[in-house]
Amino acid sequence: MKPTLAILLSTITEPASANELEDLLKALEGPTSPPATRATAPPPPPRIPTLAPVAQPIEVENRAPLEPEVAPEVAPLPPQVEELVTSSACDFTALEAEVVALRARLAQLEASVEAPTGAISAPHALHLDEDALAYDERGEPTEEVGDEGPWGVELTYASAYVDAGENVFAEGSPWNSHAAVLPAVAWTHRTTGLTIGYDGVFQADGANAADLIAEGVGHQQAIYAGLERSVFSERLEVGVELKTTFFPFADPKQTDVVSPAALEGGVSLTWEGPATIAVAIAYENGLQQQLWGEHKLTVEPSITHELPLSHQVTAAFGTYLAVSNAEGVEVDGGVDLGVGLALVDGLELLPSAHLAWSRGAEAREAHETTFLWWDLVVGTRF
Repeated sequence: MKPTLAILLSTITEPASANELEDLLKALEGPTSPPATRATAPPPPPRIPTLAPVAQPIEVENRAPLEPEVAPEVAPLPPQVEELVTSSACDFTALEAEVVALRARLAQLEASVEAPTGAISAPHALHLDEDALAYDERGEPTEEVGDEGPWGVELTYASAYVDAGENVFAEGSPWNSHAAVLPAVAWTHRTTGLTIGYDGVFQADGANAADLIAEGVGHQQAIYAGLERSVFSERLEVGVELKTTFFPFADPKQTDVVSPAALEGGVSLTWEGPATIAVAIAYENGLQQQLWGEHKLTVEPSITHELPLSHQVTAAFGTYLAVSNAEGVEVDGGVDLGVGLALVDGLELLPSAHLAWSRGAEAREAHETTFLWWDLVVGTRF
């Protein structure tokens, strides 16, 4: 313990003398020499900020590596369009014409599902393709292609009814024709290509109309179901059809059967290219026992082509050749020429002219086997 502290403690416990108090004061005052100068500490060095450690990537287990995005494949341009686009002197008017032609071609490819299957006046009858008229001069759609309903209705007025090269309602000569009215209604399932329809043939004039009805020739009725599907490519289609034809107004005293009827089954192969090429094979036989022996096998190739002239006019051309063996071998042929008109939305008009000829097992004169007729088709879809 220091002396000063001992002295201080002693003053607390007992009285101190004068000398002791003086010594205590000197001890408290300390030495008389000036105090030494206090050294100042140097300023601390500037603080250098330290960089934060770089974050390490977080490893995720079982995570598939990201794959680079792949640009979607773009279909190549048709050669005609690519040639126009890459040309140094690009003619945009010609390019627009190519676009219109390509869109019309697309409509033709879709027509097989949108149009009723089966012919009305004959297997080779021309039908207006409404989608071929659904674009204006610049190729812009005037309506949604394929947006029509599943129902199709057609009414045909023909100067003659021709079936397998025969002018059915003619009197004496094929040139002495009588007119016919042919209604038709069809329902098409757009996804499957299934079509169910009805068509009829009614003689419009002629003194022989009553006799033909009683004989089971006039007032023909038919119900059919068909299916068309693309195979291998969108251009190639296979179709099958089952059709029942009957004559409910026939006189049983003349036909020996009530409502004579026949069942026909057929297959077809159609290729859609610059022209439509088709081959149809059909076999028909009577349903009743009295008619069972009346059968016919027909092979019919045909070629048709549609040429859009404007957004309201389409020209159609077709030719066919049919070979059948009903009563000996018979060869029938013809040429069809029509013009399709789109008058208002949803209404189609198709006037057509036809040239037909027929030669059977027994040779006949040319004027008896070659004849002309015309028809007018009005149709709509809803």
